[in-house]
Amino acid sequence: MQDLKSYLPKFETRDVVSIGLTALAVTLRVAGLGASAIWYDESFSLAMARLPLLDMVRAAALDFNPPLWEMIAWVSTRLFGDSAIGLRLPSLVASIAAFIVAAWLVHDLAPGLGGYIGLLAVAVLPYQLWMAQDGRVYAVMSVLYLAGAWFALRGRWLGLTAVLGLLLYSLLPGVVYAAPLVVLAFVANRKSLRPLALSLLCAGISFLPWLSTWVNAANRDFWLGPFTWGGLLTALARAFFVDALPPWLWATAAIAIVGGVAGAVVITLKERARPSLILALLAIGPLACMVAISQFRNVTFYRPLSALTIPLVLWLAVTLTRIPWRWLKYTAATVWGVLLLAGLLSWSPASKGGDLRALTDRIMLDAMRPGDVVYHATGTSALPFGEYVRAPTYLLDEEQPPGLLSQPMQDALGLRRAALEDVPHARAWIVWALDDQMTDAANARMSHYVEGGTLIGTVRYWQAAPIQVWLVER
Repeated sequence: MQDLKSYLPKFETRDVVSIGLTALAVTLRVAGLGASAIWYDESFSLAMARLPLLDMVRAAALDFNPPLWEMIAWVSTRLFGDSAIGLRLPSLVASIAAFIVAAWLVHDLAPGLGGYIGLLAVAVLPYQLWMAQDGRVYAVMSVLYLAGAWFALRGRWLGLTAVLGLLLYSLLPGVVYAAPLVVLAFVANRKSLRPLALSLLCAGISFLPWLSTWVNAANRDFWLGPFTWGGLLTALARAFFVDALPPWLWATAAIAIVGGVAGAVVITLKERARPSLILALLAIGPLACMVAISQFRNVTFYRPLSALTIPLVLWLAVTLTRIPWRWLKYTAATVWGVLLLAGLLSWSPASKGGDLRALTDRIMLDAMRPGDVVYHATGTSALPFGEYVRAPTYLLDEEQPPGLLSQPMQDALGLRRAALEDVPHARAWIVWALDDQMTDAANARMSHYVEGGTLIGTVRYWQAAPIQVWLVER
């Protein structure tokens, strides 16, 4: 029996805790993967993935973001099906991988109570669950950033080079995540600066073919309004809880985030412990870069904050568990515990798609007739509705801001534009996304088109403008 025991793996308490937290994280991320209807961002990726590869690359060049996610989605939908599941699987895998890498970092940097509390928070945070079930690049960015930190700390230059290049190709703000990794690699490997310089050079050269995306973005006028600290705080709160919290808890979440960051900064500067300093760099580094850039172009939206959320949560947990005053420590623990529990209980995998699927099922099953057409105000409704409504579809022939899907991109994706009066039809289903980017001329035309019509229903998203559906008979 003693010989048998010597061959069995020896699990320490921290290993059991890590395995349990990982199991919880995986369960919550897998549950309801296909529950939500496809929403606009996902429908854009799915439409791009359906194009032939070279056509997809040409279409991506019209966009303001690099093509990493579109290429991942192109492969995934061909391997696992042209569906929501096929599109979302890479995000699911990336989110689980990000959690595992986060557990490695906790094991190396902060294997105590604070690190495991941070992992528990990461396992249940609503926005982490959202990213795992969202067919977009944000979960991939998160695992790349954490893996880059792991490579930087160990001087694994090939892995760091790959991460830096892929971050640049993932999203326009990818550069703000590359910068802290370079700083971390410099500090952790001061005797190996030549490999770091070569790594940075190779990553930069690899991105040269897509530098035009930065030019495209700089020349567009769809950017957010002027930077405000309130807007930044709202973005941070959404990067934690998306829109899952009850309204009466949002003020509490804002106070908890501001107080938590302030407390973490004080404790980190006072103790200057290596784990806290590393996590602070990974959490605050990208945020500081975004705030600096936002003095010229506001990029402090919750989606670009996605990749810094895990380091931020771990940093807060590691530092705040070392608050010297017991009453304050227990108060902070209670507040964050209530927020996490409320967010988890309010989270629903189906929420991001609103009631799009129920409304379109009703239209297709009960109301659609031969000769009907579907007419959209913007591409932001045309793409997701096209996944569920099978009928001749047209788009308002009005020049609108590129944030509503530019006309060159509409053409690349095969969307047809026309004036409604020029489209032969018996009845028209008017789909009007009430987006505040729409021009006055476009809104005036849509108001004219729905006159005398019947409002069938409204699709309300967490993250997009409400979409009204009207039925108009000639």
